[in-house]
Amino acid sequence: MKKIIIGIIGTGKIAQEYINIFKKLKVDIRIICARKKKKLSEFSKKNNIIKFTTKIDKFLQEKVDGVIVCVSPESSLLIAKKLSKFEGKILFEKPVGLNLKQTEEINNIFKRKKNIFVALNRRFYQSVLSAKTLLQNSKEKKVISIYDQENTLAAKKNGHHPLTIKNWMYANSIHLVDLIKFFVNSKIIKIKNKKIKFKNSLIYDSIINFKNGDIVEFKSFWNMPAPWKISVSTKSMFIELKPIEKISYRTINKKVVFKDIKLNNKDEIFKPGFFMQSQHFLKELKNKKNNLVKLKQYCQSVFLINKIFFN
Repeated sequence: MKKIIIGIIGTGKIAQEYINIFKKLKVDIRIICARKKKKLSEFSKKNNIIKFTTKIDKFLQEKVDGVIVCVSPESSLLIAKKLSKFEGKILFEKPVGLNLKQTEEINNIFKRKKNIFVALNRRFYQSVLSAKTLLQNSKEKKVISIYDQENTLAAKKNGHHPLTIKNWMYANSIHLVDLIKFFVNSKIIKIKNKKIKFKNSLIYDSIINFKNGDIVEFKSFWNMPAPWKISVSTKSMFIELKPIEKISYRTINKKVVFKDIKLNNKDEIFKPGFFMQSQHFLKELKNKKNNLVKLKQYCQSVFLINKIFFN
């Protein structure tokens, strides 16, 4: 059997997470690429990866099967342009582009390719997959409530680029906005937005109606306290993910308040969702069926972000 070879662009925490997982999966991480030579050298030595370079062209000379891109949002468009001629498979960490305009430009760069994917690890949370399983045989209408909390003040303190902070909803709200289409497989027919302003804070409140009758209320709290949580209500069931990594539910016929679902320990050992997502990228590299999100699908969620926050 042919050995799978991958390369990684980036040397941050997310790149380290992928290295830990792919070493566990016994995948050959052949080469790493990043801008800063000293940090790149230290990172490669730490992970016992001999080959490293600051040049994308040299990076691609290794003829890797797949590339994982873990760069800052403000760098993703430039990296996409440099990877435009790469014939292998690419997994981009989100966000892919700073905003809708850049995402559409990147999508256009790869428009003739079907092997470009976006890492949306919350789709691979055991909690989220368990919720999907609970709902899969139900034909009942769903009312889904999603709470999103964003803190641009903390993002600034943590050293994020000013352009990323300016477009923070694309960088961070994408995690939860993407789950709207994950849980609702139907066309959006109406979006009603309301914005509540405080002195230094904002609440974005959107009601999204779908053709199949499902309704999503998406609330985003900016620079004020709120949880990340999802609840799904149907006529016979109530599911809650609070925090998103945990799940409990009750049914109309059961008197118990909530039943917790035991989660896979891989989401405790590694960054939640990453292990299974990496397994699915490995399946893609072996030309096997998988549940990775294609760039075109990702664009739909970015377009929805634009509708929620800027209409």
